[in-house]
Amino acid sequence: MRRSPSRSRVSMLIAAVALLAISGVSLVSADSPKSGRSSGSSATGANPRQPHDFTDAYYRSNGLDPARIVGRPRGQLPNSTLDPAAPDSTHNNVRKLSTSCTWDSSGHAWYFTVSGIMFPNVFTSDAAGVRARQIADSYVLYDFPRAANAQYATFPKRQEAMTDLGHGYFSNNPLGIWRIAHVKYNPATIGTSDAQRRLGDIAQRNGTDVDGTPLIKTMSELNDLRSRNLVTVTLIPSDGSAGPPWFLCPIIEDPRNGAIAPDAFIDRTLRPNGQPNPGELIFTTGFNSLRKTGDFPH
Repeated sequence: MRRSPSRSRVSMLIAAVALLAISGVSLVSADSPKSGRSSGSSATGANPRQPHDFTDAYYRSNGLDPARIVGRPRGQLPNSTLDPAAPDSTHNNVRKLSTSCTWDSSGHAWYFTVSGIMFPNVFTSDAAGVRARQIADSYVLYDFPRAANAQYATFPKRQEAMTDLGHGYFSNNPLGIWRIAHVKYNPATIGTSDAQRRLGDIAQRNGTDVDGTPLIKTMSELNDLRSRNLVTVTLIPSDGSAGPPWFLCPIIEDPRNGAIAPDAFIDRTLRPNGQPNPGELIFTTGFNSLRKTGDFPH
């Protein structure tokens, strides 16, 4: 028998996602593809390169009930705003401002914003819904909760997320749906001399996170640590009993030339001193340059 999350738990999740950046999406990297993605016929009055929410019709045609997307941006500051017009026929005029960060599987830095969180009832009861569910379970976003967090609690995080942009992501995942997985270090195994030596190598290469443990920046690092039982990777239960199993995070292929608007802002994983992890400063420097100049730092 499936258990539905309590009303208070859902409220806490919504608030947490709002703090994360419940506004939209724009993943970014200097190594990202060079052409931006924009569906539908163009329109005037908005910049089609900037992250906007999809229309209700586009969500439905791709298998989601838009009324059941939790925390969908509505054009309310600070996380989103209303443009004078929609940029094209598949997006509405709600432009997302809050921008978050992720590593890709090779350790490149990208930016994204969250369009909402999803429970199982969001999928429509037709072929499009079946396909959307298949896509949703094919693309995994790895989040890194603090060691002290309760089970399945994503926030606060110890480092930025990691996503795999392979498998035809830009062609095959039109809504940018990600299945959420939590990565935690295994306290029962990381104390051995061999484990400490391996973790020391990663920390020397990448730096450390909010907990003081090594930053994980690539899938090869994650897979190696996982194979040695030094980290655990836990998917959020797909029945929704422990919180939302999926995030909506469509990625902007090319963040240059105005895709990061002057009024956009970055939402970072911060240490107690209010500063990001030193090994993740690339996100801040890249974002500030893109916002001010339309290009990466040179």
